[in-house]
Amino acid sequence: MAYLRPGSLDVGQAFLEAPFEDCGWDNALREMARHTRSAHGELIGFGNAHSVRFNWATDLPPTFFSEFVEIGGGDPKLNYRVACTAAPFEVVSEADYRQVRERHPGRYDLYDDFARGYDLSHGCQTVLLNEGGSFFGLAVPRTERDGATGANDRQAFAEVAPYALSAVRLQRSLEHQGALMVAGALDQMKTAAILCDGVGRVCATTSAAEERLRRSRRLILREGRLFASGGDENKRLAAAMNNALNGGHERGAVARFWLRGEAGHLDSEICEVFALPRREWSLGFEPRVMIVLRWPTNVAGENRELLQELWNLSAAEAAIAMLLAQGYSRDQIAASRATSPATVHSQLKSLFRKADVSRESELVALIGNIARLTGP
Repeated sequence: MAYLRPGSLDVGQAFLEAPFEDCGWDNALREMARHTRSAHGELIGFGNAHSVRFNWATDLPPTFFSEFVEIGGGDPKLNYRVACTAAPFEVVSEADYRQVRERHPGRYDLYDDFARGYDLSHGCQTVLLNEGGSFFGLAVPRTERDGATGANDRQAFAEVAPYALSAVRLQRSLEHQGALMVAGALDQMKTAAILCDGVGRVCATTSAAEERLRRSRRLILREGRLFASGGDENKRLAAAMNNALNGGHERGAVARFWLRGEAGHLDSEICEVFALPRREWSLGFEPRVMIVLRWPTNVAGENRELLQELWNLSAAEAAIAMLLAQGYSRDQIAASRATSPATVHSQLKSLFRKADVSRESELVALIGNIARLTGP
């Protein structure tokens, strides 16, 4: 068995416990920083196009994380640390940073200013995993007071890196299993649901959703991502997904919209996009977004808010639509709303245009086939 420096096994154990503890990752990164005599410990994950999946670093202010994203910190053309990326477990440090910067004078000035602003000019790092569009890196950023990374500290860092990788793989498995458990619970309710992870990739589907994807061309699963076949619908889906992944969780249901079939609304589905609660310590593989597909079914009673949301109606237009669906004539609607028949006629023209129908009978049939979205 290879010799390990005193304390390396303890740090390794802290990493292996991290997926099971509320603040386990914070504790493990702190222990790693202490073990290497560094000010900070950092675990960072990137997705496609250098997007930042997560960035955990100890004892740094919140502005560090937001500013890192704002300056494009995941881009190797802007960040010399990312440009130094090597093979898994190959440790790179200050000498490697210097060589990259000397090869491209001026390219990394913005990141240099950022690093100096947070007193992070020194340190060492390694790649833990780079596969399937996911990249995980481990680092110990160091301050001027810490000084450059010495040989002993680099070796101590190298010894604990395999434990960090084991912990990452373990948590990733747990998050994937959590997605399957959620999908299983939804399956019991016969819900057509699609679950997506922190970068918008599909991580689990229910049986009903799989059947919809097989039979319908309204939604397409391609390379792990979901697309709507219609241009407008795809824009709405992409916007709803982006909103859900970037703070929409505070509003619950982020969006509801039609996925139209070839025969128009009566051959359509309604798509709901929900943001799911986030865990503080997550690698981003757990479900972050739930997409629910519903067939139109007959409804009873008024559902003005639903009509307003689906067709972007005014409150008056939604009220008129529901009165028409209940059998009221235009004159009766005008009388009940204390307005003129001409006003109702004008509102109906706008309503027809938004609902993409041309006659009252079409509108009434359509309303009679809208899904009750509040039910399971």
